[in-house]
Parts: sequence; C-alpha cells; structure tokens
Amino acid sequence: MNRLFLITILFIANIGLIQAQYTAIPDPYFEQELIDEGIDTEGILDGQVLTSDINTLTELSIFNTNASNLIGIEGFTALIELDISGNMLLSHIDLSGNLQLVFLNCFSNALNSINVNSNLNLETLWVGANYLTAIDISNNTNLINFDCGVNFINELDVSNNVELVKLWCNTNNLNTIDISTNTNIQEFSCASNNITLIDASQNQELYYFVCADNELIKVDLRNGNNQTISHFSTIYNPNLTCIFVGNAVYSTENWSSGIDETSTFVETQAECDALGIMDNSVMNNLYIYPNPVEEKLMIEISNDKIKSLKLFNIIGDELLETKNTDYLDVKRITCGVYFLKVITVNGIEFTHKIIIK
Repeated sequence: MNRLFLITILFIANIGLIQAQYTAIPDPYFEQELIDEGIDTEGILDGQVLTSDINTLTELSIFNTNASNLIGIEGFTALIELDISGNMLLSHIDLSGNLQLVFLNCFSNALNSINVNSNLNLETLWVGANYLTAIDISNNTNLINFDCGVNFINELDVSNNVELVKLWCNTNNLNTIDISTNTNIQEFSCASNNITLIDASQNQELYYFVCADNELIKVDLRNGNNQTISHFSTIYNPNLTCIFVGNAVYSTENWSSGIDETSTFVETQAECDALGIMDNSVMNNLYIYPNPVEEKLMIEISNDKIKSLKLFNIIGDELLETKNTDYLDVKRITCGVYFLKVITVNGIEFTHKIIIK
C-alpha cells in the first residue's frame, strides 16, 4: 500500500512538472507585450512564459514595441497569423518553429536577413521597409501576396511563386525582374529600381501596373487583355520610347497620363521603328495637339517652321500631305493609329504617332 501511494505521488508530481514547462522570453518588451495581451498568465516580468500559454495560440501581434529580439517565438508552434511590424530595433527573427504560418507581417523593422524556407504554408508575406539585401522565397510556392518594397534587394526570383496575385518590389536595387511564370498576378509594382526591361505579355490578369522611375528601355504589355488595367504608370523613364500594347488606341486614351512625353504606345516593332529618334531640341519645342484627335490636328514648333506634313497608315501608305501649314484636317480619316511625318524648313524630319478617333 505504501509503495502504491508513493508511485501515485510521484506521478502527480511529474504531471505538475510537465505542466510547468517554460519557454524563455529574454526581451523584456516582448514579454511585457505578452503580459499586456493576457497571454503570459503569470503576469510577472521574469524572462519566461509558460509553454502552455503560447503553444496553442493561432494569432499574435507584437506591434510597434521596442523589442530588439523575439527569442521564444519558436515556441508559438500553432501560429497561423503573426504581425511583428513596427519594431524598429528588430534585426533578426527565427521562424523555424512556426511551420503553420499563413500570414506574416514584418513591415518596418531593422531586419537585415530573414529565412522563410521552412514556412511552406505562407500565403501573405510583407517584409517592406527593412534592410534586406536578399530574400529567398523559392520554397514558398503558396504565396499569394508578397511585398518587399523599400529594401536594398539586388536580385529577386519569383519563378516558383506561380500563385502570386500581388507583387510589390518598389524601391530596391533590382536590375531585372522576370514575371513570365506569374500568370495570376493582378497587381505589379516595381517603381524606383534600375530595371531596363519588363515583359508582362503572359500576365493577362493585370489591373495594376506601376513601373515608374526605372531605367526602362522596353515594356511589353501585349497580354491580350489590356482593357483590365485600370492603373498604369511608367513615368520617369526617359529612355523608354516604345511601350508595346495590344491596343494602342485604347492605351493612349486611357493611360497617357501615366507615361512620359518621350514614350509612345505601339503594337508592333515596325511602328516603334517608324517613330525614329527625335532630336532633343525639336522635342523640347514641339507641340502636337489634340492627340487623340477627331478633326483638326495642330502642330507647333517654336524654334522652326513647318515645310510639309504627311500622314501615313501603319503599313506605310501615304494618306495626306500639306505644305506650309501648321495643322492637318483628319475628319475624313478612319479612326485608328497613324504616323505623322513633319519636315521643317531647316531640314529636320521626325515621325510622331497619332490616334484618330
């Protein structure tokens, strides 16, 4: 009987020890947040928390604190959503124990690296406004929303992230970005990088396209569904002459406020070639309006005079010619895309694309 009593006592004691297991939380600001949220049930700032208090939590927000590390976060093994944004002293986080994460917001911290290779369930990942120079998301094939803007990232491979709907990579050091496999993308923004080429011809779902302030020399948006794009911008790309689209008339009518004066919407390489390269002195003093035009197209050159104006269709047939005038009457011309050739008294020639509606 005494032996049975002793075994029973030891069993109860062992249960007590198991229930009293702790997870270290060395950062006082992190633990204080857990206390304030009622997660640390002991309510004592002692550098630890009962493991039983945290290992079943599915949501956690450690927002805008002075936490400099989140050691102990690996004990929150059931987390599905984690928001640690706004902790300006946080430079590192270990997420290897948080395998259930679907949503992760690390926006506005001091992160210089992050490893999400083990977080295969992630659908939303926001790591903007940090100090990242690289990020590997090749294992995160379930990603739908990804924002890494305002970092120092040099290369970004999204070829495995075929489920992406939103991709924002503004204000980094990117020279290239390949979105050819990301056929589900609806929002794409890569503004303020050093990108020279954007090929979005495979991205039929796009409705938001912003690539302003880069080094673009070519944009291809011939995806067969340009009418879905409601927000478009490629401004501050002075070397971007031709923007290839599926419907130049539609694009000119709806997106012209989002392009530089040096850019023109074209449908083919032949149209782009026909534009040629205009002398800067002419460009800076040239005014062609209205464009699109319905009846009368006006041409003004402040530092020269017009000798002749010629209108061509897209296959090169000459349709109209006038001499010594500053306008072209196009009211009898069928709606569409045309090219205006201007020859000045000083012998300068250039071609400009116009839309007749």
